[in-house]
Amino acid sequence: MPCIAAGSCTLREAAEAARLWVGVAAAPGDDGWNRLVSEEFNALSPEGELVWKVIHPGPEEWDFEAADRTLAFAEEHGMFTTVSHFIWDQATAVSGTPDWVKAIKDPVELRRVMRDHLTAISARYGRKITRWIVVNEPLEYGGTALYRNQFYDVLGPDYISEAFRIAEEAAPNSELWLNEIFTENNPAKAGALVDLAANLVATGVPIDGVGLQGHLFAGDPDYELVQYTMRRLSGLGLKVAITEMDAPVGVDLPNRLEVQVQRMAGMVRACLAVPACDSVTFWGLNDEVSWLNWFLAPNLDPLLFDASLRPKPAYFAVRDVLLEGRPGVP
Repeated sequence: MPCIAAGSCTLREAAEAARLWVGVAAAPGDDGWNRLVSEEFNALSPEGELVWKVIHPGPEEWDFEAADRTLAFAEEHGMFTTVSHFIWDQATAVSGTPDWVKAIKDPVELRRVMRDHLTAISARYGRKITRWIVVNEPLEYGGTALYRNQFYDVLGPDYISEAFRIAEEAAPNSELWLNEIFTENNPAKAGALVDLAANLVATGVPIDGVGLQGHLFAGDPDYELVQYTMRRLSGLGLKVAITEMDAPVGVDLPNRLEVQVQRMAGMVRACLAVPACDSVTFWGLNDEVSWLNWFLAPNLDPLLFDASLRPKPAYFAVRDVLLEGRPGVP
């Protein structure tokens, strides 16, 4: 690659050399912002533009403006797209299910609403959506049981299978994925995720892949566990990915940016070690816009670029790992 000789490769160039999608959760902004997104990344995840409570906040109310803009940007720049999320209902302020959907108690009505919702989105965007996160965070945050959300309460524990079957019908041009948080340090939860995916595969549910989010809140990831989980999932015939990575580092943490370097580079290296891992997505472009500023605390600086869009040490470390490529692949 000419950029290697010049020592000037972007993340996008390095990722393409490694046969990997490197993504970012970002919406179009000003010219400088847009140029950075399109030059550095070959994949795009709308951060919240297609979450149910944003795009379909009322039974007869739709807001396509932000989604239109973001998906048009991705198409213009030839970017792979992962849309989050069809079903996401946790008891947090960021969860995606609007109150009008949570008020539905009739299973027949809920299934109809689910189908109509996804059909309308698919009809508008079609092949612009490469990959759908069909069910996000189905497990309890710190445990291994299914989280008792609205869809579980109305449809029962098979709501996950139902959601995937509805998605196969309503969005036939998109890959269909499961996604989970906090598996990097929790072997029991990682195992429960693999068991859930194995059950879906065994029962003929149309699932293409499983994402490990990669919100690195809990200190150093267990990189061997990450690889082991990915390999178990790939053994089921599924693709895997790191879908929402950020690495917050407290202001009092010694050598905080070097710690961030090790965590982010380690996760990318774990992905590259597993042939089925096809993408790494960073959850936000720069520190100023990270959701963690309000969800956890400000000044945790969890991303690759600082508030002025300057690359941080983690950026260069991730780029260098990508340039190393996949082990054993020339």
